[in-house]
Amino acid sequence: YFVTICVHNHSCLFGNIKDGEMRCNQLGKILEQQWKTTISSFPGIKSDEWVVMPNHFHGLIHLLEHSEQRLAQTNDHAITTRRKMLIPKVVGKFKMQTSKLINQVLDRKGKTLWMRGYWDRVVRNEAELHRIREYIVNNPLKWDLDRLNPKNNL
Repeated sequence: YFVTICVHNHSCLFGNIKDGEMRCNQLGKILEQQWKTTISSFPGIKSDEWVVMPNHFHGLIHLLEHSEQRLAQTNDHAITTRRKMLIPKVVGKFKMQTSKLINQVLDRKGKTLWMRGYWDRVVRNEAELHRIREYIVNNPLKWDLDRLNPKNNL
């Protein structure tokens, strides 16, 4: 699964891009650590490529064959079924933990960090997996063209 999670109001909180490389600040480093912690807390998954961007996060999540919570290879699930699935639980935990930690650092309580929801896509084959990995790795290089870059939404 390819997931994208965006900051509320697209605020650039996690660092900046310099010379095509993401430079995480303290908040971005919290995301990096929390992604690793979240992934390791779910035995049925593993992380692939991921990147913290100034105002969003991209990650690839593999469901392991031996996982009892293996998902079907389709997005045509009812909402009630999706809520029980593993990917929403992973993303929910990541969003909850990062919100809590970042709000502590910023000395604010109960403030919204993330946009409601997230984008996810089932990776259907090896060619698509390769393209998405490339997209994630090169995302900082293309920040000036990124539709999530606030400079491009003026």
